[in-house]
Amino acid sequence: MRIALISDNPHLARLVEQVTAGRTSLVNHLRTSECVPANIGLSHFDLVILDLCTSRQQELNIVSEIRRRSLIGIILFTEYFSREERIAARKAGACNLLEKPVHVEELNAALANISYLSNTAMQPREADRGKAWVLDLESQSLVAPAGQVVPLSSAELAVLEPLFRQTHTPMKREDLHGFRRNWTPTSSRSLDVVISKLRSKVELEIAEPFPLRSARGIGYIFVGTARLIARQEAIPAAL
Repeated sequence: MRIALISDNPHLARLVEQVTAGRTSLVNHLRTSECVPANIGLSHFDLVILDLCTSRQQELNIVSEIRRRSLIGIILFTEYFSREERIAARKAGACNLLEKPVHVEELNAALANISYLSNTAMQPREADRGKAWVLDLESQSLVAPAGQVVPLSSAELAVLEPLFRQTHTPMKREDLHGFRRNWTPTSSRSLDVVISKLRSKVELEIAEPFPLRSARGIGYIFVGTARLIARQEAIPAAL
């Protein structure tokens, strides 16, 4: 799960990183001075966590704008919510409201719930069935259903090939380490970085979601319709 954490509180940032350490998650910590929360690249994330030092109305405006642009999960941290404010925040689009100080168990439960809903929602729609994503090993490229061609690096190709050979089935992280010669303790994090950059590149190029999802506690899964074009075998020279 790709998480955007927008907060100026280093303690909360450490808490989120601690809670997500055992998950297949990549946390991108942004300070409020570094971004406009409502205008971040939402297609790059599955969840946004907001810890905003601003007025309650401005919080609601930001949540509402994010929800208008995306079905992304939204968790809002705050000091205190009255009953009316809770209702207003949920109507604006917040999935979870967590009062500070945030408890580890409560944050864990919120993340687990959003992860489940995100994975369920990203199952292939009936309208998308038959529209294949094509991985061309010979030209080292990915072809979207609408025909856009995205060139791939050797690392990206090595990660996608096993996922395209076994679609709709979660693949273990250690089975996706073809982009490295050997599996090491740092390979897991490197894999997350490669996949995060790949998804961002593809979605930027074709302007639609790329159906490569994290499989919580396992690794990754490709949930789209896929077709693989194998490499041309070398023709032996005539004797």
